[in-house]
Amino acid sequence: LVCLDLSREGYGQRQVYVATELAIVVAASLANHIIAREELPVGLATEANDPLADGVAQIYMPPRSDRDHLMGLLETLARVQVASEAPLVDLLERESAKLSWGATVVVVTGHESEDLYDALAYLRRTGFAVTLLLIQPAQTPASLDGLARMLEIPVHRIWREQDLGLVQ
Repeated sequence: LVCLDLSREGYGQRQVYVATELAIVVAASLANHIIAREELPVGLATEANDPLADGVAQIYMPPRSDRDHLMGLLETLARVQVASEAPLVDLLERESAKLSWGATVVVVTGHESEDLYDALAYLRRTGFAVTLLLIQPAQTPASLDGLARMLEIPVHRIWREQDLGLVQ
């Protein structure tokens, strides 16, 4: 499940639109790679402004691996926009409850916090594989430095589209 953070708070205020567009590209590229190349199911969870919903919508597309699902997922990602208030931790708690034990949760956001790491650690303890993709992140606060390593949560920092090839 790709959990995409599209809240303003999840990204630096100066670059919020550039960073969220990159986050959307990352989510789309990841979904395409997993379905088209790995032939595995992918789902999407986000809370975003959706022009088809006339405002903020909670979007959940359960994991599937067929081409029609991929096209629907990519169409959704093409139209969603930054939401003013959409707490990522709440999204993770709500949507991970719909997954089977052992599923992988990939979180795409621009901001790391103690609350986020607490939520990711909880997901790991309950049987999920977890990866964090940080999009154009600020410098890691000293209080969080090393926390991801200690919790054994893989973290990848992405600054531009070319960095996607480095995420393995």
